[in-house]
Amino acid sequence: MSQNHRYSRRLINQDVQYHTLFSEHERLEEELQDLKRHPAVDATEVTALKRKKLHIVEKLERVRRVKLLRMN
Repeated sequence: MSQNHRYSRRLINQDVQYHTLFSEHERLEEELQDLKRHPAVDATEVTALKRKKLHIVEKLERVRRVKLLRMN
């Protein structure tokens, strides 16, 4: 397990904002996978979900950076 992964796990357990964002990212991933199981997938909806996930990943990264800076 990488150091980044361990730190992310720690943030999930200790930081409410990070945990909330991570949970939302997981929920969107499940929704995306559900959409992909259907034969008539709406590409616009898939794209919108992917954008939301990317936005959350960017927020997660910002939270990680801020927390790391505060540690140093």
